[in-house]
Amino acid sequence: MLQRLKEPTPQREAALQLGYDPSNITALADALEARGLVERRLDPSDRRVKTLARTAEGEKLARELYESLSQPPESLSRLSPHEQEQLLRLLGKVFGPSN
Repeated sequence: MLQRLKEPTPQREAALQLGYDPSNITALADALEARGLVERRLDPSDRRVKTLARTAEGEKLARELYESLSQPPESLSRLSPHEQEQLLRLLGKVFGPSN
């Protein structure tokens, strides 16, 4: 969720983007808010709507996560280029769209 909150987003919309039931997003938002990573704000156009926004600490952590996830694990260097291609193809089969 932290990665997806690039802009302040209504809580209901964040739930839909993540594929969560809107009623279940509250616990996740509560946990992130308790850690100081997100904050709830009132939507200026509709004060009944709560938006979720990353805090400065949340921005920092999201950046760090992105950087760490964009680098392949060092253990992959043990595989030859051919083996890496095979692994990528197999992972695509496992995690790609089903036919």
